[in-house]
Amino acid sequence: MKTRLCAPAAIAAALLLILAAGEAQQAPSRFTEDLLKGFTSRALGPYRAGSWVTSFAVPDSPVRDHLYTLYVGTRNGGVWKTVNNGTTFEPVFDAQPKLSIGDVAVAPSDPNVVWVGTGEPYCARSSSSGDGVWKSVDAGKTWTNMGLPDSHHIARIVIHPKDADTVYVAVMGRLFSANAERGVFKTTDGGRSWQKILYVNDKIGAVDLVMVLSAPDVLYAAMYDKVRLPWHYELGGPESAIYKTIDAGKTWARLGGGPADGPHRPDRPGRLSEKPRYPLCRRRERQPPAADERGSRAGQTPRRRARPADRRQRSLSHGRRRQVLAQSQRRP
Repeated sequence: MKTRLCAPAAIAAALLLILAAGEAQQAPSRFTEDLLKGFTSRALGPYRAGSWVTSFAVPDSPVRDHLYTLYVGTRNGGVWKTVNNGTTFEPVFDAQPKLSIGDVAVAPSDPNVVWVGTGEPYCARSSSSGDGVWKSVDAGKTWTNMGLPDSHHIARIVIHPKDADTVYVAVMGRLFSANAERGVFKTTDGGRSWQKILYVNDKIGAVDLVMVLSAPDVLYAAMYDKVRLPWHYELGGPESAIYKTIDAGKTWARLGGGPADGPHRPDRPGRLSEKPRYPLCRRRERQPPAADERGSRAGQTPRRRARPADRRQRSLSHGRRRQVLAQSQRRP
């Protein structure tokens, strides 16, 4: 009787082993790129958050706790946060009076400490100003204004990798007028007090700032000399330069000998990065016409191009569209 009861169980076990062996043979031996062909990409957002994104920040540590956390600063749409890798975004800065964001930074040593610099970092006529720097100690739930109210436009915030209370701020200042609150500022007490550590004059602001993370006392700052008026814009002046400090901002040296001292535009420094992805670009000067355009033989009169029809342009809708009206008669 016992033998009859055990036989069906043994047969069932044998069948399970055969099926398992067959599935093991059919399973792919390794990962292949063909498995990814079924996936498609999409924009993560946030959508309609103010023309464009000005900055974003990711908590450095603990790495596994913040794999899917991201802060996004927008031109005039405040700060947005996602904790699910962009599946959803939450506006975390809407209760503040100024929503134009210049930069967002998270303290590398404390993911709950988030700094926001208001005022977009651009020189456009449509640029919106800010009201200083803001700080959150609870990962964006609440915010406190930490000063620099007349900064107007903040280009960069750099936080010490081991000390969350030591913060550097690159301030552009007012675009259309002079003011003293511009340059590079530093705090060592979490924003309760500020020290101006790099200042050229009341017209030149700091447009970028970068710290060497392996040597936090070494910083580079880009100062930009410009004239911004509603009807006129001069793209830089002779005081534009890159400065370097090796003692955490106590002393600065103006650098030279690089692209900023070149023959084309000696007054236009580039953006700074500890690991630059793109080289600094020089403005291309207009080249003289080629030999075939001047005439292939010596003494030959250059061929004159046919003169196009006389045209007049009329601006419609404040310059957004232009209607070209061509006359039928050519100039004599």
